[in-house]
Amino acid sequence: MKQIKQSWLVSLKMLGIMTVICGGFYTFLVTGMAQVIFPDQANGSVIEASDQTGQKRIVGSNLIGQSFMGAGFLHGRPENEASNLSPVSEEQRDLVMTRITEIKKTNPQGKEIPSELVLASGSGLDPEISLAGAEFQVERIATARQLEPLEVKKVIEKHTSGHVFGKIGIARVNVLGVNLELEGYKIK
Repeated sequence: MKQIKQSWLVSLKMLGIMTVICGGFYTFLVTGMAQVIFPDQANGSVIEASDQTGQKRIVGSNLIGQSFMGAGFLHGRPENEASNLSPVSEEQRDLVMTRITEIKKTNPQGKEIPSELVLASGSGLDPEISLAGAEFQVERIATARQLEPLEVKKVIEKHTSGHVFGKIGIARVNVLGVNLELEGYKIK
C-alpha cells in the first residue's frame, strides 16, 4: 500500500512539474519570442484603416477573408458551407452551376470565369484571390462605382503580392485591402 501511495505521489509531482514547464514556461517563452521576432503576425496580422474623417479602427486581418456582396466590391472565393461534398457529386455540380449563373448575371462580359470564383476553398477563409480572378471583376466594379476600369486596376495592383521567392505560385490580390480602398479607407 505504501508503494502505491509513493508511486501516486511521484506521478502527481511529475504532473505538476510538467504542467508548469509545458503549460506555463514554454507557452510564455514561445509567445514572447513571437512578439519580438514577428509582432504583426503574433497579434493576428490585423489591418488598421482610417476612414474619411481620419478615425482609425481595426477592420480585419490579412489572414482571414471576409464576404463582400454588391456589384461595387471585389468578391473573394465563395464561403465554404462545410458540406464535404464529393467533387463529382450532383449536389456539388448544381452548387457550382448556380454560382456560375449568378456570376454571369453580374459579369456579362462573356469571359471565362476563373475557377476560384465558383469553387470554395478547404478552409472557406481565403483572404486572397488570383490576379486573374480580380481582373475578371474590374468592369463590374468600375460600372457600379462609376469609375474608369483603369482606376480599379490601379487599386488592384496596389494590393497585389507577387510570387513567393519570386518564382513559386501566382500573383495574389488581397480582397479586403482592395475593398477598403474602394470605400475610401486609408490602410495603415
